[in-house]
Amino acid sequence: MSSTVCPTYQKSIFISGMNILFYVQTPILAFMGYCILFKSSAAMATFKKMLFHQVVWLQISGLIMGILVIPVMCTPVGATSFNGFLNVLGISPIIQYYLYFCSVGGVVASTMALLENRFHMSLPPYSICKLPNKVRYVWFIVRSALLINLGVPIIVFAEEDMTNTRNQYIAQYPCVAVELQRKEIFMFPQSISGPLKYFNQVVVFICVIEMFIYIFGAYWTLGKSCEKLQVSENTRKLQRRYFKAILIQELVPWLLAYMPKNMISIFGTLTAQTSLNMNNLSTFLMTAHGIWSSITLLILIKPYRDFIRKSLGIRPTPKPVNLFSKSSATHSQITTPI
Repeated sequence: MSSTVCPTYQKSIFISGMNILFYVQTPILAFMGYCILFKSSAAMATFKKMLFHQVVWLQISGLIMGILVIPVMCTPVGATSFNGFLNVLGISPIIQYYLYFCSVGGVVASTMALLENRFHMSLPPYSICKLPNKVRYVWFIVRSALLINLGVPIIVFAEEDMTNTRNQYIAQYPCVAVELQRKEIFMFPQSISGPLKYFNQVVVFICVIEMFIYIFGAYWTLGKSCEKLQVSENTRKLQRRYFKAILIQELVPWLLAYMPKNMISIFGTLTAQTSLNMNNLSTFLMTAHGIWSSITLLILIKPYRDFIRKSLGIRPTPKPVNLFSKSSATHSQITTPI
């Protein structure tokens, strides 16, 4: 009779790491928010609103993930245990699960709104794709509401008595029994795990399609001539810089945070094996999204980069200016919101 050998569970390290991550991430996001509100150029009037909106959601997500909830994902088991401050307050695991999904959905919605803003601002005035602001605001609210409440369809399947489901999971995945036996846990029965997976895949597919429309739409539009876009060359260049900054800002967290998490989840699903330590590592990396996102923007966007250099006493290297060049206007001279 073979027995399953489970690795040593390093839960205390994970919880401490999540707490430390929150305390490290908070001042970075606060500094990023300060730069957005007070150091953005006049040309960033609309852009900075979407940037600040994303920073707020990253901070909310960091607070929920690192302090209030601290979820332990029992992938591929359909269960999540909670180890945060809300346990002390006696908050139901169902509510904590909802808050966890709120934080994830809010970050995704803010990212999509940021990409939509870049796509909209890149379009020429005559474009049929340039929707009225009222329509954009309605879709912004609808998109945010849908993604923030993404956990509701899962919560409605919650069972009051999870004994049978718990025993089934423990027998199938003994290495996660230490978490499944806790009372601060949310799980759903195996009978609905299939439909829920398809539901999540549909939601993810729709979000990815919308993001690709904005990304490729902005890329294709900004490749047109200034005459077709009806903007100056400097404005077009600045729009390209902002667009590239956003792409890099999203690509870096995806490579460093979400890609490892996805690989761990896929491995667990395909092999039917699970490791709480690996699941916790993927959660930690995903929660670090705010740090990588903020640092990337602080480096790439010139007004923020110049403010940091000035604060550190680093003088910018003077560049020769061609007085006879038509494109010699500086970043600060462009005041039209782009």
